[in-house]
This record gives sequence, C-alpha cells and structure tokens, in this order.
Amino acid sequence: MSQKPKEKVGIVGRTGAGKSSLLLALFRIIEPTSGKILIDGVDIGSIGLHDQCNAERRRGFHPDMFEGTLRENIDPVGEHQDADIWAALEHSHLKAYVESLPEGLDAPVQEGGSSLSSGQRQLLCFARALLRKSKVLVLDEDLDTDRAIQEIIRGPIFHDVTILTIAHRLNTIIESDRVLVLEQGNVAEFEAPEVLLADKTSRFYSMALEAGLVQDTAREDGGVQDTTREDGGWLERLTEVVVTAVDEVREVLHGVEQDVREEVREVLHPAEAEAKEN
Repeated sequence: MSQKPKEKVGIVGRTGAGKSSLLLALFRIIEPTSGKILIDGVDIGSIGLHDQCNAERRRGFHPDMFEGTLRENIDPVGEHQDADIWAALEHSHLKAYVESLPEGLDAPVQEGGSSLSSGQRQLLCFARALLRKSKVLVLDEDLDTDRAIQEIIRGPIFHDVTILTIAHRLNTIIESDRVLVLEQGNVAEFEAPEVLLADKTSRFYSMALEAGLVQDTAREDGGVQDTTREDGGWLERLTEVVVTAVDEVREVLHGVEQDVREEVREVLHPAEAEAKEN
C-alpha cells in the first residue's frame, strides 16, 4: 500500500486482522521480516528511532502523561513560547479549561494524568502534536474518542498532516480519504469509503452493514435497495451514550479519590495540613 502526503486513511479489520501489528511496525516496536516501510521515500529501518519519532507522533489508546505541570506535559523539552502553547491549546479545545485553572499552564499534573479526565488527556496529546508540527499522526482510536476530537482531525489545522486512524468504530473514519481494510495480515481493500460502500460485495460494506451505517430494504420488485443511514445506526448511538456515561462516572470517581487522598494526608501529616491552611 502507498499513502499520499496529507491523506487521511482509516484502518479497519476484524479481530486479528493485523491492525495492531501494523501500528507496532510503524513505530518499530516490531521489525518487518520482509519488505520496507518508507516515509518520504526514506526506509525507517535505516534511520535512528529518535529521528523517526521527531517526524512521527502517536496519540494512542493510553495518552502518555507524567507528573509535572501542564506546560511540561505539552512541551516536555521547553522549546516553545507560551504564546505557541496557548495557540495549540485553543486548537485542541482546551484553552478555556486551562484558563479556568488558578495556576494556568503551571497547574500540576499527576502521574499518568490521573488528575485529568480521559478526554482531557487525549486533547492534551493533540496539543502536543500541534506544537511539534508533526508531519505524520497515527491515531489508535478508542471508545473515548468524541466529536471534539473528530472535529480537530477534520479541521484545517491538520489539513497538511498525514493521518492514519486505526478504527474500532466505522463511523469515526467514514469521512476518511481512503479506507484500508485488513484481513489476516493482508491488504484486502484500499479505496475511498464511498466506493467501497457502493460495492455490496466488499468487506467494508459488510462491516458497515453490521455496524448499522447502511441497511438493506426490500423493494416491491423483490430486489434489494441500499440506503445509508443518517443517524449512524442504533448500535452506534447506544455506544456513544454508554461511553459518555462511563466517562462521567470516571470523573466523579476521580473527584472522590482526590478528596479521600486529601483526608488521608491530613490524618497522616497533620502538621503539614495545618501549615497549608495557615
């Protein structure tokens, strides 16, 4: 397969099709036994991992966050001005949130980003990618991916970025330039989504039918008429509702956890707590 510069490609396939293996190969966690992976005509196997990572950035299933400040998590090596960081936060839909914090960019972040919601951690990773002006972005889309993130991907700020999205929900990549369908480690289909949906024998059409993105309705003449569902299917809607509810529960539990930690700290270190109050 060959992906064009600035092209947005969605990668789909059933369990075991090879989606995760493709991602691991892109980041050289596993090396190919045959063939090559070229980026801008350069074999990634012939360059150092550090050089490759400067050109590629990944926002994966578990966004990497470390203990420190928001500024340090967005700009770990401190090579950007605050104005650039604020611009990245604005494009990532996080500027209003960070402005609401008393410490602003210096607000503390706990190990693993536990002080942030799942959605906020993901958006911070987008801010990171924007700040670094990454040329290639690989997204391992998960159930926490929401409309805000989809708007960022499809917006003008990522227009010149080559994006690969490993999708678990077809509706998140239905507007991609092309869709790569994997099957048992091989490329089964690689074409524009509208072309694949128009072919009822395609694997992508079959998957879209199961996901409720299209439906077959019987015609009076006994034939079959295909219609694309505008609502994305009841299963997709139900999934989005459940994901939203789970995220809200996580935030509530996180708040309770923070309160409990403070109470425990006060019990174990009363002098420290008293000094903090004074």
